[in-house]
Amino acid sequence: MDELKLLNNYLIREVAERKRAELYAAEHANNYRTLYNNSYDGYLILSEDYRVIEFNQAFTEITGYTEKDLVGNCILDVIGDNYVSIIEKRGKLSLAQKKMPNLTLDIKDKKGDRLVLQTQRVVINQNNDSYVSLVILKDVTEQTIATEKLARSEVLYRTLYRNTNDSILIMNNDVLVDYNIMAQKLYPNIQVSNKDIPYVDVNKDFGVLNESVHLGHKLSLAFRGKTQIFEWVHTHVDPQKPVYTLVNITPLKELGDYFYMVVERDITESKKSQNLVLNSIIQTEENERKRISSDLHDGIGPILTTIKLYTQALMDESSSDKKEFIKTKLTSLVDEAVNSISEIAFNISPHILVNYGIIAAIESFIAKLNLSEKFKIIFSHNDVQRLDKNKEITVYRIFTELINNAIKYAKTTKVTFHIEENQYGINLHYRDNGIGFNKEEIGKKKAGMGLQNLRNRVQSFNGKFVLNSELGRGVEVKMWLPKANRL
Repeated sequence: MDELKLLNNYLIREVAERKRAELYAAEHANNYRTLYNNSYDGYLILSEDYRVIEFNQAFTEITGYTEKDLVGNCILDVIGDNYVSIIEKRGKLSLAQKKMPNLTLDIKDKKGDRLVLQTQRVVINQNNDSYVSLVILKDVTEQTIATEKLARSEVLYRTLYRNTNDSILIMNNDVLVDYNIMAQKLYPNIQVSNKDIPYVDVNKDFGVLNESVHLGHKLSLAFRGKTQIFEWVHTHVDPQKPVYTLVNITPLKELGDYFYMVVERDITESKKSQNLVLNSIIQTEENERKRISSDLHDGIGPILTTIKLYTQALMDESSSDKKEFIKTKLTSLVDEAVNSISEIAFNISPHILVNYGIIAAIESFIAKLNLSEKFKIIFSHNDVQRLDKNKEITVYRIFTELINNAIKYAKTTKVTFHIEENQYGINLHYRDNGIGFNKEEIGKKKAGMGLQNLRNRVQSFNGKFVLNSELGRGVEVKMWLPKANRL
């Protein structure tokens, strides 16, 4: 009787345990199904031959495929041949319960758009004859594209960093962090010592050439997020050959509070060009002063002296007839002086140029010279509009200087000059039939200085100046001025 009671109690406990196990299994299955149906990750259940048994809604949202598209079909047909051998190999390792890293698949969704999936495969039901596996898929397309863009940007940045013509330094306060190839050219000792880099010791005395730049103040402004641009002069390589740079200091807050980038562009040649233009302007002004002085001395001076003599003679003369004669002479001399002064004033700033433009001024200048049969100027042009004042003066001075050179040095009898305006700028074409010259030798002569001044005038407007000449073959000059700053 006791044994029967014990058996009954055992059966009761066994039934209770089974019910609890069934409830736990049902609850576990329900939790799994809830997770399966509501997960943001795609869940895919496959047979051992990779045929699709089922998948959740997230899988459809990620890939675009429905049950009608895939259930019963081999998933490898969707993935493509590139991954078949890899997946089969990983399948064998999964059966052997080997732990494997996630597999990233770069495939197409149903629409044909790029789809990057991070996948993990787990065997969930295995017996002697078959097995079923669960594949978890996470859509990482956006992250992958962003990472690729970042990588391309990094490659582009590194390419620019290495190949730019500018020197680049990356600094952390007063510590050099990185530099490019051009920085090595600007600072030849950079690999051995940083003493030549001004940003390492901003309190160092860098000499009179840089005394106007307070580096410590510039850096403090940069640390506050304000980009700093200024010029610097390098004399550490050769004090006799300073290198001028345009410096741009940009804060790099992404790296830290005291990180900044120094970009230095070599502007030495630009400085030299500016100096040439400045010297040309000074030389031109000096030559103009000398010419005016010469015109006054040689032209007006003798006339005024003669007027003085006639005036004295008039005061001393008692004869009425002679006084009338002297008065007539004085009137003639005064008229000549007035005309000479007018001519000098015209040469300084022709009123026709100011009032009517470059074409009228050149035609007026030519009209005076073409009175001689020994020298002829053929001038042509298209419909040239008014230019800004400085450009018109430059064109006029270039033309008159070329004509003066032709008369003084070239033994020229004929000159052709053409001005043409198009959508890009003003083309000037000069040619004469003079004796020409050797271009290498002309620079040593006075005429060569005048030609260099012409070149500098044109280049001051960012124009182009081309000179061609040979001994016995005359001179040809082609010039171009950009079309800007209209009157």
